[in-house]
Amino acid sequence: MTKDESVSSQVTEVLIVGAGPVGAALAGDLGQRGIRCTVVEATDGMVRDPRLHAVNIRTMELARRWGLVDALRNCGWPAEHLQDVVYATKIGGYEVGRLAWPPISSMAPPPQSPVFAQRCPQNWFNPILHEFAKARPCVDLRFLHRLVSFVQTDDSVTALIDDLEKGTQYSVKARFMVACDGGRSFIRKALGVQREKQGPIGFAADGVFRSPVLAKRNGRQEAGRYTIITPQGMSFSLLPMDGKELYRMMLYVEPTKATADRVLEAIRYSIGEDVPFDMVGDVLHWVPRVTMAEQFRVGRVFIAGDAAHTMPTAGGFGMNTGILDAADLGWKLAAVLRGWGGLKLLESYHAERKPAAQRTSTMASSIYKQFHVMGDEIRGYGALTLESSPEGAKARQEIGGKLTSFFRREFNAIGGALGYKYEGSPICIPDGSEPPEDSMVEYVQTSRPGHRAPHAWLREGLSTLDLFGDGFTMIHSGGEIGPCAALQESASRRNMPLRVASCSDEQVRDLYPRNFTLIRPDGHVAWRGDTFEQTPDAVLNIVTGRDPTNQAY
Repeated sequence: MTKDESVSSQVTEVLIVGAGPVGAALAGDLGQRGIRCTVVEATDGMVRDPRLHAVNIRTMELARRWGLVDALRNCGWPAEHLQDVVYATKIGGYEVGRLAWPPISSMAPPPQSPVFAQRCPQNWFNPILHEFAKARPCVDLRFLHRLVSFVQTDDSVTALIDDLEKGTQYSVKARFMVACDGGRSFIRKALGVQREKQGPIGFAADGVFRSPVLAKRNGRQEAGRYTIITPQGMSFSLLPMDGKELYRMMLYVEPTKATADRVLEAIRYSIGEDVPFDMVGDVLHWVPRVTMAEQFRVGRVFIAGDAAHTMPTAGGFGMNTGILDAADLGWKLAAVLRGWGGLKLLESYHAERKPAAQRTSTMASSIYKQFHVMGDEIRGYGALTLESSPEGAKARQEIGGKLTSFFRREFNAIGGALGYKYEGSPICIPDGSEPPEDSMVEYVQTSRPGHRAPHAWLREGLSTLDLFGDGFTMIHSGGEIGPCAALQESASRRNMPLRVASCSDEQVRDLYPRNFTLIRPDGHVAWRGDTFEQTPDAVLNIVTGRDPTNQAY
């Protein structure tokens, strides 16, 4: 980049490019840690095509730390609206199968967490995250500001930015830059980072429409999602977007790129020719496939969210995986910028988050591919799916059993959301124990290094998870507390935040069976043991990524 002398210069600690869910979450997390960051977003920030609506249980745990649970619970989705997943021949037609999912007002956290998942379409979710970020005095969120180019040196990244409203340019010099600029990431391409791509899983399209009449008509079949079964198979779903009058029609296994007329045809087939509706915005197209950046970091530039990985929409894994990128990166950047984190802390971002993204993308793909498999099976029944005969009823019962048996894991994926682990991380100290079985549905809590630290209620309203976030936390659950003093002294010399929480509760001891368990700011276990076989200094050097001979990065 050639810098013109007329271009004004600004300085920040972290420059974030993109203010979607990942960029906004990262900005808010850094802001809570007192890190100065500038966020530039080329659009006006309005979401006109809300594809996302599922905020999973792990993202809600982060929302609890960020103070956003109430905002999400009151986002606009009606608390009494059923969220069941219905498989039917059309709205008001034969119901083939149903997966029960109670309304928000009737939901309660599972034993493994202090929270539960939330329905919040992206047009509501993004503004909540934007307000979260803007509420931090050290965060500067700028819409209609577009990255033009950037260069990085050994100690900084300098970016040229277009102010699209004023028609002017300026430069921003930052210690680090994070690419949250989507699947077509300009930054990833400029860095020369290639993507690993799997073959496409069909073609997909969606369109949002408004129909106040439909909500009144489908009362007896009220649900959170309708998947329409036809003699031709299973290829489209209808999702209520606001629980009132907005709906999203999604075609997900089209053999070729769907036309706008094809989307209109699917809507009319699903709701009936006599139900009036109006399209809202344009029909969007995409190719369901897994893509993965070969590297999540180049020097002082990090790649996160869709810029780093994309995956099929099944299970709502995509956006939630990106939010976890932000949670992982936020504390690490803050630690390095405040001087107590070392170079290996930055290296660990790729080492931890790429395998985690590969795991969830594999889960999402397995669900999405099953759409094709089930479509083939349904086509085998032919016109029986619509017959009122005993044979037709039997066919629908058989189809419904297969659908609900397989797809319940898409809508009850607590294992998928909470069971990821940072195996082999350079900043976690393994203890030789075996991990629990990795399941999309089932989830067994464990305090094994690399895993999300277990939830237990310490008293009403206070979870063990509430102890984590600002810095490291030592859970002392047995034996003498004395050895913690040396660890606290070592942390103090580094200006590293560390708290010690002594918990004698039996449930806590069951979940934290070693005397000492060291938890990272992102809530993952860094180390555990009954004694300190290594010195406290040695333990902290590893978990903070700092070689004793390294200088600050």
